[in-house]
Amino acid sequence: MRRNPPTDDRGMMTAFVAVVTLAFLFIAGMVYDGGQRITTYMRAQDLASNTARAAAQAIDPVTLYDADAAATLDYGLAREAAVDFLADADPDAQLSQFELLGNDDQVRVVVTLEQTALILEPLGTIDISASATSTAIRDVDGTTGVP
Repeated sequence: MRRNPPTDDRGMMTAFVAVVTLAFLFIAGMVYDGGQRITTYMRAQDLASNTARAAAQAIDPVTLYDADAAATLDYGLAREAAVDFLADADPDAQLSQFELLGNDDQVRVVVTLEQTALILEPLGTIDISASATSTAIRDVDGTTGVP
């Protein structure tokens, strides 16, 4: 006697829903964590600009009160101002590089910010890292700005 194969499709929809749900979760993770990558970079750039501005306001007191000398930045005070500003603004950010340029009238900082991906984390730890560089110039009239 010959048996006919079963003609019902019980259980097929369950497998389809599971595969489609995983695909949607993966796409949502790519969109959300991709947006986090962009946000992290923009936040690092904002922190770098403001850290450079804060450091560019640290004038050497000796040159500030000397009428014959041009006002220059004090390395120690400028670095301290940068570290303090960054610690207050975002404790997770790191000051990767700090230097005075020119005739000690420019400050260049590099800020690094790291986050972990949230949705795609079950696939493995995915770190989102962004570094941004900014230079602030102390102008001759005493103002500071970012070029």
